[in-house]
Amino acid sequence: MTKDEPSGWGKFDIIVMFVQVVRMPRHPATEGIRKEPKMPRGTWILAVTGALAMQVGVVSAADPAASSEGVPTRYSRRPASAPKSDAQGKNYFDDLFAEPDLSKLATGATRPSSTASNRIPVGKKPVETPVRQAAADEKDNAPVTNADFEKDPFRSEGNYIQHVRAEARGAENSVNVRTPGGTVETGPQTPQVTVEWVKKSDINVGQECSVQLVVKNSGAIPASQVEVDALFPPTIRLTAVEPKPASATHRLTWSFPLLAPGAEKVIEIKMIPGRRGDLGTTAQVRFTGTAAAVFRVEEPMLKVALKGPAEVMIGDPVSQLVMVSNPGTGVAQDVKILAQLDEGLEYPRSEKLEMAVGSLAPGETRTVRLPLTAVKGGKFSVKVSASSAGDLAAEAESVVNVIAPSLTVAVDGPGLRYKGRSAKYSLTVKNDGTVPNNNVRVTQSVASGFRFISADRGGKYDAAQKNIQWFVGRLEPGQTAEVSCELMAADLGAFTQSVNVTSDAGVQVAARMETEIDGASALTMEIVELDDPVEVGTETAYEIRVKNDGSKAAANVALACELPPAVELITAKGATEGAVEGRLLVFKALGELNAGTQAIYRIHVKASAEGNHKLRARLTSNSIQEPLIREEQTKFYSDANR
Repeated sequence: MTKDEPSGWGKFDIIVMFVQVVRMPRHPATEGIRKEPKMPRGTWILAVTGALAMQVGVVSAADPAASSEGVPTRYSRRPASAPKSDAQGKNYFDDLFAEPDLSKLATGATRPSSTASNRIPVGKKPVETPVRQAAADEKDNAPVTNADFEKDPFRSEGNYIQHVRAEARGAENSVNVRTPGGTVETGPQTPQVTVEWVKKSDINVGQECSVQLVVKNSGAIPASQVEVDALFPPTIRLTAVEPKPASATHRLTWSFPLLAPGAEKVIEIKMIPGRRGDLGTTAQVRFTGTAAAVFRVEEPMLKVALKGPAEVMIGDPVSQLVMVSNPGTGVAQDVKILAQLDEGLEYPRSEKLEMAVGSLAPGETRTVRLPLTAVKGGKFSVKVSASSAGDLAAEAESVVNVIAPSLTVAVDGPGLRYKGRSAKYSLTVKNDGTVPNNNVRVTQSVASGFRFISADRGGKYDAAQKNIQWFVGRLEPGQTAEVSCELMAADLGAFTQSVNVTSDAGVQVAARMETEIDGASALTMEIVELDDPVEVGTETAYEIRVKNDGSKAAANVALACELPPAVELITAKGATEGAVEGRLLVFKALGELNAGTQAIYRIHVKASAEGNHKLRARLTSNSIQEPLIREEQTKFYSDANR
């Protein structure tokens, strides 16, 4: 039907008919006249409306100017520009990828065959693939991102593909952890994969054009098992795709095993659009996010060092600085310092110190001062140990040489002296230190068993203090001085001589020596007769005197007397009782006869015959090795012989 040919009913006739039917009154008089079946009013309305719509469609098809939607162009009337397919009905993917069973679209519609025209039927819109059509094929729990197109009102109709960017972003509340190489996200982590359509040439109907599908991981961690799906409307024909998709059914799918952070994949697509208007292509991306984090393992460490004078004079301060540091990379918690001192070093409170330092950051050093004083000469050590939580420990030790004036004294004298004998004592003083000693004084106390006789080098005896004092003066290092004194042993016993040496430097040294004073018992025995000569029959007496002239008591003194044959005993008296055993008179032993004392024994006898008769006495004691024997001869006479 051409534009000049009559088209049956005109628009005006149909409109008039519609108005009349609607406004037609139902007159009772007319109902009986009409013999044919009556048509309801609603049916008339539908019929008239359908005729009107048909008329409008015919007019629109005849007049291209009446509608701009779906208007055929010179490209759509050219069969050469339409997508081609073979007699088996394969779609436009077959020409590129030659994969079977691609005849069904995502909507279930059949693509036009290669013999069909590229023109779209008048009054119908092309079938477009839904954005979420492939949801059934998506992997479980995999993020999906669609790249869609919406018409930009500010662009001309010639720009059919717009730059649209869609991306899958990670968690926004991530926490950055500092690492040697930078920062690594901790907490929820997701790769940021974006998919973007990029227009590379003009897009015109019937002309080959180029677009790119760019897949990029803009996150900080890699994305694995990345799959990109692209869906195209049936109005285009693909001519080239690089790289080749992994599968081509109702969509094109590309697979990438791993997409590193910052990496991107570019898919080049060439196609020929078959109609004017918005070209809605869809891209979906699926991937598996790999959560990766690098945690810095820190290691706290401890180091302790001591700093202070290595040599001081006695009495001077010898403070030590304790420096505890953390050369590690982690924080050392609850650091404590424990110090131990030798006895020559003194702390105001105690010899064992413990101090809390607290926490030490990496590279931090803290210094603690130990106020010490040298109270004794010699070499002494300071030991410091540091400990913290996690069984960290460190130790340090320093040795301090305390310089002090030093003196030594030696006493030389007898260890045994008998009572009444003199004893000489020599005192030797030496400076064995490294510094001089000034105003050296020597004092010797005289033991109670001795009496002072004399002293050399100006030694003075103090009877009230009972000591001897010498002034030596200055002694250089290594120098010696010797003084001596003479004492008399006066009493028996063991006595100690004490010597003290002092100097202005505060040096005090002492020495002691013990001397035992012993004695020897010296027993003597004497027999004294009262009458000589003695008449026979007349009583006479002998007096025996036992005396200890020694310095020590004589122990167990025993006396025995042997009587002559012509002499008989009358009585016997003495220090002890006597007993007669035949011609022998034995006195009981005397337990002790002190020095300077004597024991007297008296024996009364008478002779029965004339002659010189001898009385023999024998003295024994534990204090003498051999007994003492004495004899006394007495002359007995008679008047008858005159």
